[in-house]
Amino acid sequence: MQAEQSSSALLDLAVHAITRKEGGSFPCEQGDTILSGALRAGVGMAYECNAGECGSCKVTLVSGEVHDLKPEAGGLRPRERERGKILACQCVPQGPCTVSFREDAEAVPRISPAIRQAWFVRSEPITHDIWEFTFQTSGSAEFLPGQYALLKLPGMSERRSYSMSNLPNSDGIWQFQIRRVPGGAATGILFERMAEGDVCTLDGPYSNAYLRDATRGIVCIAGGSGLAPMLSIVRGALAQPALKDVDIHLFYGGRQPRDLFTLDRFVDLAPHARRLNFIPAVSCEDDALDGWSGERGYIHDCVGRLMGDRFQNSEFYMAGPPPMVEAVRRLLILEKGVATERIHYDRFF
Repeated sequence: MQAEQSSSALLDLAVHAITRKEGGSFPCEQGDTILSGALRAGVGMAYECNAGECGSCKVTLVSGEVHDLKPEAGGLRPRERERGKILACQCVPQGPCTVSFREDAEAVPRISPAIRQAWFVRSEPITHDIWEFTFQTSGSAEFLPGQYALLKLPGMSERRSYSMSNLPNSDGIWQFQIRRVPGGAATGILFERMAEGDVCTLDGPYSNAYLRDATRGIVCIAGGSGLAPMLSIVRGALAQPALKDVDIHLFYGGRQPRDLFTLDRFVDLAPHARRLNFIPAVSCEDDALDGWSGERGYIHDCVGRLMGDRFQNSEFYMAGPPPMVEAVRRLLILEKGVATERIHYDRFF
């Protein structure tokens, strides 16, 4: 009996109650951020990047103490910190806390994020600096096309957000297309040190930029490693019988021709070439084109030029660097009058 009481006491210490000033509460397990605790409990807390940079998950800390994993994060201005604002995705409660935020119905997770062990299986190149990394977990890989997971790699205390490029499956296969960052701690491990069988921690799924059920045309717009979630969305759309008559456009922008790929690189997509309109584009100067004969210019300009009159009858998904995402948003909302509820995106920092 004594041993059971001690175990129960330790369990109680490992879970902190997070109370909303507006009413209600949810548990937060030891080590979890306030955002993860909320989403695991099915609470609709707004968020986007999960890296502390977008500022979407700002909440007010009314009482209690938190440990800030990234005090230098750019998602909060100094004056906001002075007023008690914190980033829920970077703050781990040190005890019971009270926070204030407006619940967002769109952020209520359809699949609650969970932590699991993942084993590294293999990697292979997509472009000169983007490789696809395959991991496997026990049990099913449950996520929605377009979502991402947080990976904690061997030897790292921080987590990194990477989008899945494949589809949910019962085999526990998770695939990520990751761009190598010169001097990057995480990509240095992935590209240079990961060996088959190495174990990491995978936490997910996250993201509200997943494939919707709407039967409008589908337009996916990607830059850099933002390709991964767009490929997942394309694959998801192709696999849904209800979307069999929907046209799909995939726009992908790179600086130079070597940043791009051809559709036959992905054997499962090649048979759909007639239905899937793949438009790659490069934005470099003329002297670096190296024989390129395809689209030229920034990817948002290509979208504006090539989509014609289809803007009002399409669902838009995008992922990539924040400047690209903002440029596409301005095009869609300000120039083309696309309703914001038909625009879904993640910004990668």
